[in-house]
Amino acid sequence: MSRAALALKQLNEQRFLAAAVCKVAGIDGNTLTNFTRKTSLMLCSESRQGRPREFCLVDVYQLILMAELTRINRSPKDNALALNNALFAEAVWSIANLAEMKRTKDGYFIRDKDPAEMARRFCADIFTTPEPYWYRDMTRPIFASQNAHGVAINWHDALPNFDTALNHSGLVINVTLRLKYADSDLIEAITPQVLSRADGNQPEQGATA
Repeated sequence: MSRAALALKQLNEQRFLAAAVCKVAGIDGNTLTNFTRKTSLMLCSESRQGRPREFCLVDVYQLILMAELTRINRSPKDNALALNNALFAEAVWSIANLAEMKRTKDGYFIRDKDPAEMARRFCADIFTTPEPYWYRDMTRPIFASQNAHGVAINWHDALPNFDTALNHSGLVINVTLRLKYADSDLIEAITPQVLSRADGNQPEQGATA
């Protein structure tokens, strides 16, 4: 088993407090709160009244990608819709395009599936999510590139083609590499996070969601 696969196996059933999510995503607590409460970003874990929120692995990945995209285009609401589609749309591994989806009454781009059931499954096992979330082979990395208006994510298994400016705006993230780095950081966060939870400690100040 490769080191990357072993790391994912260790992380798969873990839950992470807000402070750990902020650290690995490179954001502060206010930004995390904005992402979770002021955009339509759909997360698979649920907040619990009176207790610190614990994020499952796929949620952490979504928040990392949300932070990376927002650093580039400053459009968290658009990014939230794009990431909702990338995770919750029909299981397509190679491409997820918002233009091909129909907006539901709730504003999400989901077709013919129960999002609550999908969320439970994704939270329980990262390997049931679309390939970009668990693929770690750097010989053929997967990229996310945003279309010109910043409202769609196209997953690539090769370098994006920028011949047509209307197709690609040049906003590109190497998802495979970014999540591979995140795995290493999250492995280090497991023990302190679990100990903090067991002791009843709260997340760092400002790192709430």
